[in-house]
Amino acid sequence: MTNGFGDTPNTPPPGADYPQQPTAYPQQPPPQQPYPQQPTDMGYPAVGQPAYPGAPGAGYNPWDSVEYAGFFQRFLAVFIDGLVAWLFLLPAIIVASVWLVPSFDCVTTESNFSTELGINTSRTTTCENTNLPAFLTVAALGLGGSIAYLVFWCKRIGETGQSPGKKAMGVRVIDATTGQAIGTGRAFGRYLCYSISAFVCYLGYFWALWDPRHQAWHDKIVGTVVIKSD
Repeated sequence: MTNGFGDTPNTPPPGADYPQQPTAYPQQPPPQQPYPQQPTDMGYPAVGQPAYPGAPGAGYNPWDSVEYAGFFQRFLAVFIDGLVAWLFLLPAIIVASVWLVPSFDCVTTESNFSTELGINTSRTTTCENTNLPAFLTVAALGLGGSIAYLVFWCKRIGETGQSPGKKAMGVRVIDATTGQAIGTGRAFGRYLCYSISAFVCYLGYFWALWDPRHQAWHDKIVGTVVIKSD
């Protein structure tokens, strides 16, 4: 069809599609790279693992600056802890001295026998105690004091790394991998492993003399080290 001016309008025939308009969207910016996650463990990194990015110096390892406790420091700490243990047993010792020991009934008998050199006299002393209440009281106080000391020691080592002896000597027990406190359960396991260190002529204790990290056998079993504290 034409209009009144003789022009043919640019009208597509019926059924024809309109040309599609370009629909390009603006290019999206590339996704930003996430920031490296900072380490959340404020303790020491695992031995042999690379330090966090940006640490000073190539191959930096905070364990290199840790000073491990010496053998004699640890020995004196154990000695002091032994004295503290006697304080927990003091009630049992007092009751035994005042009540149990005086109730013993001792009888000494003598017998003569002849030898080629003459007559000799043999003396035999027999003691018995029928004071059952005193015996049970001392046993209960001794057992209660031992359990109380064990709980006290394990909580101190597990939570702070320092028993009274270790605090006096300026040393601390920490995890050998993370540098954190070991917890009461592992402290109890470490206490039980003392017997393993003492099994072969105390060789497990003396092992700390030449070990690179001054670890005794019970340290190696439980995974702990003893360091000098500030």
